[in-house]
Amino acid sequence: MRSTFFGLEMSLRALLAQQQALETTAHNVANANTSGYTRQVAVLQTTLPHSDAALNRPVAPGQYGTGVSVTEFRRLRDTFLDSQVRAQLARQAGQQARSNTLEQVELVLNEPQDTGLHAVLNRFWGSWQEVAVNPESYAGRQSLLQNASSLATALNETDRMLADLETQTDTQLTLAVGEANSLAGRIAKLNVAIGDNAVADLTSNDLMDERDRLLDELAALGDVTVATDSSGRVTVMLAGKAVVDPSAAGGTNALVAADVTGTAPSSGKLRALYDLRNDVLPGYRGRLDTLASGIANAVNAQHAAGVDQNGAAGGAFFSGSTAATLAVAVSDPRLVAASSSGAPGDGSNALAVARIQDQAVVAGARPGDYYRALVADIGVAARDARQAGANATALADALRNRRESVSGVSLDEEMANMVRFQQAYAAAGRLLSTMDQMLDDLINRMGR
Repeated sequence: MRSTFFGLEMSLRALLAQQQALETTAHNVANANTSGYTRQVAVLQTTLPHSDAALNRPVAPGQYGTGVSVTEFRRLRDTFLDSQVRAQLARQAGQQARSNTLEQVELVLNEPQDTGLHAVLNRFWGSWQEVAVNPESYAGRQSLLQNASSLATALNETDRMLADLETQTDTQLTLAVGEANSLAGRIAKLNVAIGDNAVADLTSNDLMDERDRLLDELAALGDVTVATDSSGRVTVMLAGKAVVDPSAAGGTNALVAADVTGTAPSSGKLRALYDLRNDVLPGYRGRLDTLASGIANAVNAQHAAGVDQNGAAGGAFFSGSTAATLAVAVSDPRLVAASSSGAPGDGSNALAVARIQDQAVVAGARPGDYYRALVADIGVAARDARQAGANATALADALRNRRESVSGVSLDEEMANMVRFQQAYAAAGRLLSTMDQMLDDLINRMGR
């Protein structure tokens, strides 16, 4: 038969369950603006009924309920949305890193400006034309050497700044690897705490929230794969390495720069920095070298075919064969081989040099056209990176908003829950008072 105090126990369970649900609502409200917080709910479930069918059980119409209890405090989290958000965060970070670097490349070229390489190149060719018109002018020859020196200096400085960008990108890659290891270490520590709580049959919702926030940060560095074991600990793969591994010493395997290769990771900031350092920036420097060597070789060959003011054959006009090493080899204006015959007033060789600008001497293209194509390619790449970055950001925001609709705190919903649980708590309290009054009548009055 039922215990005399059975109703009190059921009322107490109801009070405790509604109180825990109300406290969970309060926790949600308190963290409505906490970054990375996941909304929690107290899962209510009926307790085991009394009694099970058996031969030694009293005859009764059937099982009767014993009340309610909170079985768990559940985080409302969608793992599929998490994976989508993290994949998009990797794309967003990669495009942003690429866009930032390409914008700096555009600033290095400084086109179209009067101080840009294109304007310097035009002044160089124009100086040869002026010498061709007045080959006896010392001032014209001096101006030619100055403009040639400006061209060499412009190529030197452009290459140097691109080399500096390579170095900066390499430094960023090293820092990003260090950041990944730092995040992995923090995730590993949370793994330990979450696993210990699981052994004690305790929930770790807030610790899991912090771990998910760190996983989002790690995902921006490269595409990550997350696997969760039965104790709630995670194993995280990045660039083909288990950077977080509960079975490893310390729970992590350190990522090194050599782990970032031409194939892994496939996206993220690490991927973008690797491509910029190894392919994009060296490619632009290589094309600048092609421009410098093409101009130098063509000018040197034509200059050697001429005669200077001393009647000697012209030597090399430029020294060096790359953008970094190009320099003017002629120091005396009288040694400019402007003449083809050596006759006074003959500037035909200078004119021939000036006409090189219209010849396909740089990788099958005219020097100006080749450089304009380089500038255009950089501009298009920078524009595409900006557009891709904007698109990736918009999609990442949309996915985050979608995840927030599942995991975020809605104050309107929490207020409704608060009223619902408060009313249920009040009803349970009224039931407890009623049961207490009934027992008081039974014990203190029926014996009289």
